[in-house]
Amino acid sequence: MLILSGNDLTAREFRDHVARCGKWQGLFAQESVTIKELPDANHTFSTEEWRQQVSEWTFQWVCAHSLLLAGVANKLLPDGQLNERHGPSSPIGMETIVNPWNRE
Repeated sequence: MLILSGNDLTAREFRDHVARCGKWQGLFAQESVTIKELPDANHTFSTEEWRQQVSEWTFQWVCAHSLLLAGVANKLLPDGQLNERHGPSSPIGMETIVNPWNRE
């Protein structure tokens, strides 16, 4: 996951580099890569609103990827081989995860 601020010289230079570099473009084109942007934010996400948004996106991304990894891990045997006899056991639904930073 990559979070970029819009009002930020460093982020602008990074975007310019990506635009000139095929390897970076290929990486960002992958389905597994998540890019989020806050157009008005500065480099440090200095307002409470921006920090809250970054926290929310990060929390959602970590939860989604943790669940994916848990599903794979539940299918692995101790030696790392895939266990075809057993699927994931009782995967946790997103509705059961509480975001500690959510102020609602």
